[in-house]
Amino acid sequence: MESAQLTWTPLLPALVSGLVVFGVSAYYQHRREVRKEKLAVLGALMGNRHGLTAAGGDEAKTRFFEALNSTYVVFHKSPSVVEALNNFKKNKGQTGANVTGLLRRMLENLKVDTSDLDDSFFEEPFTLG
Repeated sequence: MESAQLTWTPLLPALVSGLVVFGVSAYYQHRREVRKEKLAVLGALMGNRHGLTAAGGDEAKTRFFEALNSTYVVFHKSPSVVEALNNFKKNKGQTGANVTGLLRRMLENLKVDTSDLDDSFFEEPFTLG
C-alpha cells in the first residue's frame, strides 16, 4: 500500500500543473478569439461606413449594416458599446453622431487610443472625389 502511495505522490503535482497550464492557455486563447472577432466587426464598420454617404454604393451599405447587426453578438459584454448601439437604433436620424459614438466605444473597449482623432475622422469617411 505504501509503495502505491509513493507512486502517486510525484504524479499528482504533474497532473495538477498540466491542468493549470491547460486552463490558462484556454483562457488566453478565448480572449484572443474574442478580440479577433471584435476587430473584424470594427474593421467591417470602419471599412464600409462610406456606404452611409451619398457616394457610397449599395454593397458597402449592405456590408456596413451586416456588421452593425452583428455588433451586439460580439460586444454584448461591453455596456458602453451596447448603450451606443441602442442610441444608434433609437436615433436613426443622427447617423454621424451615432456612428462616431459607437465607433469610439468599440475602440475604447479594444483599448485603442483615439485621443488624436476628432469626430470628423469618424463622421467623414475616406471616399473618392
